[in-house]
Order: sequence, then structure tokens, then C-alpha cells
Amino acid sequence: MEAFVSALNSLRRRAAFGTGKARVSIDDLARATRIPRSTVHVYVSGRVIPPADALAQIITALGGDQREVKRWIVALDRIATNPPAQSAAVDNAAPVPRQLPPLARDFVGRERELTALDEALRPSHGVGRLVALVGAGGVGKTAIVGQWAAQHLDEYPDGVLYTDLRGYSSQEPVGPERTLTRFLAALGHNTALLPPTLDERMDVFRTAVSGRRLLLILDNAQGEEQVQPFLPGTTRSDVVLTSRDQLRGLGVRNGAVRLQVGPLADADARRLLSRLPGRAPQIDAVLNLCGGLPLALQVVRERAEALGSLGGVLSEVADGEPLLDVLALNRETGGEVRTILDWSYRTLPPSTQRFLRLTSLLPGPTVGLDSSAAIAGLSRVAARRELEALAQRSLLTPLDPDLWARHDLVAALAQERLEAEDAPEVVGEALTRILGYHMALVERATLDDELCLLPWPEGVPHPELPLDRAQAWARLADNDVLIRVTVGSVGRMDARAIVTLAERTMWAYDEMRYPSGSPLQEETLEVARDSGDRLGEAALLLRFGDHHARRAELAEAEEKLRAALVIADELGLEKVRLLALNSLGLACAYASRFEEGRRALEEALAGTSDDQPVLRSSIHLNLGILHDSRRDAELTEKHYRAAARPTADGSVPLSGILGLVNLASSLIDDGNLQEAGVVLDEARALKGVHQPSRARTALLLVEAQWAAWTGLHDAAANLLADVENAVSEQPDPFLGLQFLHVSADLAALAGRDDDAVELYRSALDQSVARDMPFDEVSLRKSLAPALERTGRVEEARGEYVEALAVAEAAGLTGPVLTELTEGLRQLEEAQAER
Repeated sequence: MEAFVSALNSLRRRAAFGTGKARVSIDDLARATRIPRSTVHVYVSGRVIPPADALAQIITALGGDQREVKRWIVALDRIATNPPAQSAAVDNAAPVPRQLPPLARDFVGRERELTALDEALRPSHGVGRLVALVGAGGVGKTAIVGQWAAQHLDEYPDGVLYTDLRGYSSQEPVGPERTLTRFLAALGHNTALLPPTLDERMDVFRTAVSGRRLLLILDNAQGEEQVQPFLPGTTRSDVVLTSRDQLRGLGVRNGAVRLQVGPLADADARRLLSRLPGRAPQIDAVLNLCGGLPLALQVVRERAEALGSLGGVLSEVADGEPLLDVLALNRETGGEVRTILDWSYRTLPPSTQRFLRLTSLLPGPTVGLDSSAAIAGLSRVAARRELEALAQRSLLTPLDPDLWARHDLVAALAQERLEAEDAPEVVGEALTRILGYHMALVERATLDDELCLLPWPEGVPHPELPLDRAQAWARLADNDVLIRVTVGSVGRMDARAIVTLAERTMWAYDEMRYPSGSPLQEETLEVARDSGDRLGEAALLLRFGDHHARRAELAEAEEKLRAALVIADELGLEKVRLLALNSLGLACAYASRFEEGRRALEEALAGTSDDQPVLRSSIHLNLGILHDSRRDAELTEKHYRAAARPTADGSVPLSGILGLVNLASSLIDDGNLQEAGVVLDEARALKGVHQPSRARTALLLVEAQWAAWTGLHDAAANLLADVENAVSEQPDPFLGLQFLHVSADLAALAGRDDDAVELYRSALDQSVARDMPFDEVSLRKSLAPALERTGRVEEARGEYVEALAVAEAAGLTGPVLTELTEGLRQLEEAQAER
């Protein structure tokens, strides 16, 4: 009978040639012969010997002529008169099993995964295929398999077998013996007559599926041992399994195709919520809440339908309801999302459970190797093992060798388990470890004790990091948790420790990037004030004031810095006074308040000594910026050069590198291109000493400026592309403004005046919005000639006039006024000649 079925399948494939199908389907045969589909199926599968007239209809429908029909009927007669021996243990008339997992309501998206299943399960020379869908609990693996299987039933004429192995469940996992018994029963075997041992039942199962075309769906496997007896081997049946475990061994030993299932795409998640009443911001908030997890989205949809809108669900979040309670239809049982995540947690060994709990103290969507090692008190090797164990269970997702992504809902569960299982002392010790690690990292990468007001806090470990400065910078760039760890420590740690971390954190952020510091300011300033720590309050006011100044938030900068000066005068804190005057002078320089800035900076410089080289370098840099705004070439160069003097150990502070970069830019503005090139070489030679991204970006920008003005336009464009990437990744208002200015200059030099006008105006809008008169005057001075070259003479004249008015209001004097006046005069003379 097997030969009969095989020959009939060959005829079905021949008849389908050129149609794009693998073979003529059961449905097509049923329509062509008008024989019921179920009857056709038992005929072509060999379960029942078809009558001669039915066989003739089938062969004719498959393109056979009368001679071929006759041959088939003769063969059928031989089978009927000599039937194969049948075992009493098997019911060959048993219905074809169609065991599918429950289909998901409103299945959306997943085109990538369904296409991948099409490719992986494409028939291949009669050999069964093995596919494993792996991913986090609740991500929709079972729904994907069920959807695919429902669309491909015709490809499995002998049936579909499904079982939930309960690998992650409140019940005991299902062993191979039980699964074999269920499958054999579905295939018509009398389970009472099955042999007693697992190996013998495996032999019976392999014999039963031999020659058949089945689909086996093994859902929710905990590990490879649960699925090993059902792997396809040499059979024609396909096996699809799902698991939260990554099941990497199946790929190595059994050739399994592993498909990683991640969260729903944003557009598909929106489709899932499309019928719910709610405004776009509410839908955005729900998407952020659920993180693309289909189970969470389904729960929100059900709850929103019951409450009448998404707003009811979101109000619970706003009221401080635990996230996993919000995502629960039945809170008495713990809720669907909490339960499914908890099943994963319970399968972890105790050490990995502890690691997951402690790393929940690290806020944000990623977990880094070094931060997690520090907070758990482990070596890097041990921490990597734990991170990989969590990734193996799909609780983390690798991003690069030292960084893993973590879903917010996984973090929420881990935080709940931390509160339930760990004493406050344990949490405090973990936070102390991470605080010490990050303070040491900042110290190694950026901080000079000369500029630090607060000593290392008592009780906080001071780890010795085997890193050089460049390596520490790289770790800082990869660990975007400093501010969030500081804020998260409020109320859990010693007040002075938190304030000290905040002060040192701002050093890293001021030198490396420019995020919003407002959460850090509000929380940690309150901690310092509530604890009566006046020195700590002064230190934070200094750091936050300097931070605002660097962001061109000049009013906020002045408020903080003057408050720090008040505390310095009250307590006689000379170091606080000098640092505050330095930062205040910088803010005044940016605001073109020349005399006020000069007095503050010169007073600060006079109060320093030779054993404070870093502070002196910073003050000289700011004095250089101040005199550069007046285009006083001699004093500008003097102070920029003084900023770049090496310290006793031969190193040059960040302010020194920036001094040389600024000097080169100033020389370019004055047309001294050759001298500017020499200064740029000096700056390049120093950049390896200290490598914060701001210094690198500033150097790239001035190199682009130099290339543009020396006619190397292609090189300038390439350098500006690198600057644009850097500024977009780590926004800096001053470098961003200079980037637009240099880009506009390049466009003008290349003869693209319309582009230049657009870029100058974009930069001009920013300088006006930030109240930066020197930059505004400089941009209007550059914009006017570009407008004149494009024929917009009146607009050009207006820019000159406005620039002169702004310069006068800001008290700008010197060459800049001369250049503006001369430019306006030449334009008016040319206009008169016309």
C-alpha cells in the first residue's frame, strides 16, 4: 500500500508541474472529482482502498488517460486481493489528526517569521525538517506556529500532532513517555497494547510515522531532553517546537533552524489596538508600556474594552499601580503577564535568580557587563556567565559582547522579586558597590581631584580599575546609567554618598555628553538640603551651573552659580568661590557680557596657584573664549596657549586641547590658514592623552573648517559628515551651532549660495533662541554676502544693519564692527552704481 500511495503522490506532483504548487492538493482533487474532501483524503493517504470508479476519477483528474487509468485499477486489484498484514494494535480507520494550538484572536503582522517558516519547512527530498521558534514568554511563538500550520494543512496529509510540553508552567513538565502515548493514540494505536519502556515506545512511534507526512508541534519546551525522541531523523515528517530556551544544541547536533521571535513591530502593535477608542498619545503610551509584547497588548485591549477606553488603563499607571498589576485581567491569580514571566524566573538556578534581582537596580533598557558585575559583586567572568544564562532563557537579548537588552516587564518582575526576597541591607550593599564602581570609572576617565570638592564618601568601596584613561572613556560611553543610578539611589543610601556621586557624575556628562540634568538636579539638591550638607549643596550648584552654561542655558547657569557663591562666602570656601567665578565668567562670555566675565575670570585666576594647573587651564580657556569674542588676537592666543600648558606629569587637560582647537579656529577666521594648520597639528598630537568625545568632535569640526578654507572641499564634507554623526549621538548646542556655520561656509565656498543661505539661517535661528549675540553677529556677517550673491541685496543690507545693532547692544567692539561697517559700505556703493 505504501508503494501505491507513493506512486499516487508522484502523479499529484506531476500534475501540479508549472502551477507553482508542490502537488495537487486534496481540496483541488475533491473539487475536480466531486468526492467529499475527507473521503479523498483517506483514499490518497492509503487509509482506505478506493473503489475502482473513485480511483478512475482521481487518476483522470490528475491528467491520466484511459490506458493509465486501467493500469492503476489493475494495481488496485492486486492490493485488494493481497492486503498487507495489519496489527490488532492499530486502527487504520482512525481519523486523520488535526491538532492545532488555539489560534490567536486578531493575529497581526509577523510576516518575517511566517516567511521564515515557509523557507525552513519547504519540502526537501522527502526528509523531515526541524525548526525551533525561541523567544521570551508571551512574545507570541505559539500563535505564529498555529497561524502557519492552519495555512499549510494540505501539505501534511497524514495529520498535525500538537502538545504543550509545559516546560514553563505552574504544572509539572510533560515527559516524553506521556507525549509519545498521546501521539500514538492520535495515530490509531491502542495505548493499552503499547510496550512499557520509553525506548520501545520510541521504536513504535518511529515505525508509525515512517513514510507519513506529519507535522509535529511541540510547544513550550523547557530543554532539549523533552523533544529529543520526536526529532525527524530520516522520516518525512516536520517538527516545529517553541521554547524560551535558546536550544542552541539542536542547531549544532540536529541541524535545527532557529528562529528568534522578538516583540511585535510598532505598526503591528498599533493595528492590534486600532479598534480601541483613544488618542494617539494614549496609544503611544500603551505601546511604551507593553514594549511590543503581544500578551501584554492583548491584556491591555481586554481591559480597555471593559473600562471603555485606554485612558482608564493609563490612569492606573499614573496613580502608581504596579505595572504587572495593570497588565492583569485577574489580579487574584497574579495576572497573566506576571505569571508567564514568573514561570521563566522559577526555572533559573538560585545564583542567576539573585543576579537578575540585583541587576534590576540598574535602570534603563540595557544591562552592561561591568555595571552588572559591580552591583552583583562578581568578577567579569562570573557576571558574563549569569548574563548568558539569562539570555539563554530569553530574559535578556545580546546586543554586543558586553551589552544586553532587557524588556521593561522583565525588569518589573525582577524588582518585585527583589522587594519580596532581599533584605534592605542587601539592596544597600549592592547600590554601594555600583556607586563605588561608577565613581571610580569617572575618576579614572575624567576627574582631576584638583577640581573635585567632595572627598570619596566613607563606607563606599574604592575599586582599583585595571583600565587606562581611554579604556575608562569607552566604558563610560557604553554605560548610560550614571544619572539614573544616582537618582535611583535616593532614599536608599547615605545622603553624602549620593551627593558625591552626583557631583562626579556631572563631570563625566559635561565632558562626554549633554543629557538633560534636571532629574539629577531636583533629586540630589533636595537630598543635600534636607541633610543640611552645605558643602554638598555648593558642589552640586557648581556642577549644575557649569552644566547649564555649557548648554547655553545662561539664566539657569547664573542662578546656580551665584547661589554657590553665596554659600562660599558664608562658609569661607575659597575653592568653591574660584570654581564658581570660573563658570560664571564662561556664562558671561557666551552672553557677550565682556567686562563682567573678564572681572570674574581674572579674579578666579588671581586666586589660583601653580599647584592648581587644571583649574588654571580651565580659567585660561574661558579667558581665551572671552577675548576671542572681541577678536583680540593677541590676548586670545595668549590665553589659549596658557590653557594648553602641560601639567607636572606631562599630560594636558581637556581644557588645553580645546584651547588649541579654539585657537586654530580663531586663526582660520582671521585668514591665517598656515598658522592654523600648525596649531591643528599640535592639537592632533595631544588628542591621545585625553579622549572625551567632545574634544574629538571639536577637533574634527575645526579640521573641516580648515579644509573648507584651503580648498579641500571633499575632505571638508567627509569631516563634517563625521561631526554630524557625533553631534546627533551626543547633542552639544555649541558644537551643533558651529557645525551649521562651517557647513554653510563650505556651501558658500563651493558656490552653492542658496544652500549656504538656508544653513546660515538655521544656525542664526538657534543663536537667537539661545541669546548668543556674538554668534548671531558672526552668522549675520556671513549670511549677508551670500544673500548679495543670490541677488537679494535688500535682505543682505538688512542683515548688516541688524548685525551692527546686535553688536552695539552687546557691547562688541574691535575688528568685528570694522568688518560689518566695511561690508555694509561696499554693498551700498555697489547698489548705488547699479
